[in-house]
Amino acid sequence: MVTRISEDAITDATGKGWEHWFDLLQANKASDLTHKEIVALLGDSGVENGWWRQNITNEFEKSIGRREVGSTADADFQVGVQRTLDLGVDEAWALVTSPAGMREWLGVDGPLPGAVGESIDDPTGGSYELRSIETGRRIRLRHHEHDGEQSTIQLMLTEKPTGTTIGFHHDNLPHAEAREEKREHWKAIGDKLLGIV
Repeated sequence: MVTRISEDAITDATGKGWEHWFDLLQANKASDLTHKEIVALLGDSGVENGWWRQNITNEFEKSIGRREVGSTADADFQVGVQRTLDLGVDEAWALVTSPAGMREWLGVDGPLPGAVGESIDDPTGGSYELRSIETGRRIRLRHHEHDGEQSTIQLMLTEKPTGTTIGFHHDNLPHAEAREEKREHWKAIGDKLLGIV
């Protein structure tokens, strides 16, 4: 079976491997249960950590064809893309919050909103609302699109020995096609930022 989490990782966390948990779920007719019921069943079966209950459920649902790759428990889609910049984390933060950086990753002219709840217009007639910020590390935005759709974008910086990894995470996407479009979009954005460095 192919899962996004390794056999070693799940065994270390739960004491059992993927085959055990999938066999247990099959034996309990989990394919007839809702997502929440499967999560509860795993809790009753000894998976104490909620994160692991969710991820075992997600992988099981993918294996039976209930969920597409990239979808979440709420049936929306998400995607993540990373690039490593040859910069320290402070320099990377200065780049992504600079006018040039803001134009590259958000397509906007102007600084980030100054406080949570404030917005900046995007060039397509929508807006980006600041949901949270951790200076030097993370920015979370709600994208209100011109057609009424909403999604969440998160930019994260992680210092590495070779530079700083910039991660873009985009969730609450409506379908698999949007997920693939955003994957290509964020790959291109990451490459543009690499070109600025």
